[in-house]
Amino acid sequence: MEQKFFIKKSFFVLLAFFVLISLFAGFFLWKADNFKTEAVYTDIVKKEIVSAENYNIIENNKGRFVENKNEGLLVKIPDKWIAKGYIEEFVILSPETQFKSNGEVNLDSFKNNNACGFSIEIEKTEKIDKELETDDEYLKNEIDLLKKGMKEENENFKAEAVKIGDKDGLKQTGYKNGRIITMEIRIPLAGAVYIFNSGLIFNEKCADEFNKIVSDISINK
Repeated sequence: MEQKFFIKKSFFVLLAFFVLISLFAGFFLWKADNFKTEAVYTDIVKKEIVSAENYNIIENNKGRFVENKNEGLLVKIPDKWIAKGYIEEFVILSPETQFKSNGEVNLDSFKNNNACGFSIEIEKTEKIDKELETDDEYLKNEIDLLKKGMKEENENFKAEAVKIGDKDGLKQTGYKNGRIITMEIRIPLAGAVYIFNSGLIFNEKCADEFNKIVSDISINK
């Protein structure tokens, strides 16, 4: 298990900058047409990403929230932030975010205007081969190893076990020249993984905002 985790972690480090740039552009890409998520089958598991259509914005005396009632998820939206569904993700964008005339996010606003982003994605998995791990089972094992004291950290990457409410999660932080450039938390539950991502971070404020948002997340599942 330790060897497998090292291989996966090393793979993440080597490809982090290339993958994260494409992911950042991907989860902020606006699609005007209706989209229905279809299940994807592999030889190991059946995977399905919960559609953004399953999220709602609710408001009460405590503020505004992104809610996915079916998945028991509630995420508080910071004051004046923008919340939108983007295909398979729901994203929360800081007020500095600018948009193009066609509705797409202007990515330059993250670098030039210190805008911040936060994406929510829920991956559902169903085991096909009982001898092989699903993503949630794999993550649970890695979290257990980290909780037992295994260190996974270098100048470009850090993995740590965290608590989001009463749920265990795996937090991965990417660095460049000592500065945080991306953060992600994955929370495994039975048959599901809840994923919270910062996108690319260009200023320290966005790292602080990411941590504030995840501190208010509620998963009642």
